[in-house]
Amino acid sequence: MAGINAAYAIIKTTIENGRELSSCASAIGKFAAGRSELDKLHHEKSNSFWVKLAGTDASDLETFMHKEKVRQMENNLREYMQLYGRAGMWGDYQKYCAEARKDRARAVREKQLARKKILDVISGIFISILLLGIAGFTILIGWLIYTEGRW
Repeated sequence: MAGINAAYAIIKTTIENGRELSSCASAIGKFAAGRSELDKLHHEKSNSFWVKLAGTDASDLETFMHKEKVRQMENNLREYMQLYGRAGMWGDYQKYCAEARKDRARAVREKQLARKKILDVISGIFISILLLGIAGFTILIGWLIYTEGRW
């Protein structure tokens, strides 16, 4: 929540000073990322095994209040953009947030693919070493049988 609050303050100040959204692009990215992280955290908490087993807990209210505060911040940003910003600024902001979400999702997918490739390489090496060991052991046993145990 602290990251969302800080990003909100930067965006609000930028808009009040009449500057373009591009001058606070990193803050917008942090705000959108924080919002997505909050949604992800809420989803993980609500689908947790322990929550399903024990029922709801006190953190549900806390998560709801955080989400409500973020929703209020977005409404305030929309109002600021419509009052102090140029025409179409809110639409541009929403487009930017959508692109940022897509970029983050793409980065997560790429990270998962890279992790999968690494695991595939490691498992391939392990299987190769295992098969070579089995083949070597089989050859050794065959050689011992052929030579009747004489070195």
